[in-house]
Amino acid sequence: MFLGDVSEVRQAEVRRAVEDVMSFFDDRYGYVVSEFSLYISPDRETASARYTELTGREPPLFNQGWEGGFVAEGREGREDELLAFLAGWWVTTGDVELREVLAHEYFHLIQFSGGFVILAAPNR
Repeated sequence: MFLGDVSEVRQAEVRRAVEDVMSFFDDRYGYVVSEFSLYISPDRETASARYTELTGREPPLFNQGWEGGFVAEGREGREDELLAFLAGWWVTTGDVELREVLAHEYFHLIQFSGGFVILAAPNR
């Protein structure tokens, strides 16, 4: 879900980047996380507000002036729900940065979902 002002063209680019990252982990390591909610915002304030709205908790890291992403469990009673938040200037303009943060946070989704990725032995 896109939060804030992200153009339709950029939304399509971000969706392709998400698919590319998921395909990379599937092709190389045979692991896909299919059940998660992804919230993407060009600014941390909007992402923080949505996190608090969804979970009833204060967001980690974003309140410290940090931009990037994080993965968290859902609200109380929905701990099995995985939430991923990405926020920063690169949401609207930075392709390399976007893909790096997406890959990093997707790896955390794999970890949270109980998956193991053996980096030394990719499937080829």
